[in-house]
Amino acid sequence: MTAPLKRRRVLAAAPAVGAGAALAACSSSPSATQSPSTAAPSPSGDGVVVASTTELARGTKLSVEVEGRNYLLFRPSEADVLAYRALCTHGGCQVMIGNDEVFQCPCHNSEFSHEAGAPVAGPADQPLEKFAAAIDGEDVLLYV
Repeated sequence: MTAPLKRRRVLAAAPAVGAGAALAACSSSPSATQSPSTAAPSPSGDGVVVASTTELARGTKLSVEVEGRNYLLFRPSEADVLAYRALCTHGGCQVMIGNDEVFQCPCHNSEFSHEAGAPVAGPADQPLEKFAAAIDGEDVLLYV
């Protein structure tokens, strides 16, 4: 049977245990350093018609609202549409259309590539959340 730890010994060890836990929480694990996938999710379920192909021509961006949430769309080609949640990954502000090359957060000036949703400037270090989108005839569908 082991002797019970004395109060003084437990109190002396507490700061070392706390520091070790803090260092472990700050360390980089392989999953923390891997970049998120740049592939868009596959469409599943029923898509919501959010625009026409006339409204979202090739090379253009559009902001849409579905069920009270804002999304950003970019159409890089005739056949493809990219969709992102318009919520900044830094501070949670609504991301706007921005200029020709990026979506932009007005709160802290984070900028996100419209081609990948990846941060390219500002304090945000995570990409925008991606959603599946598709073109069906003249309709642009968003899968939320």
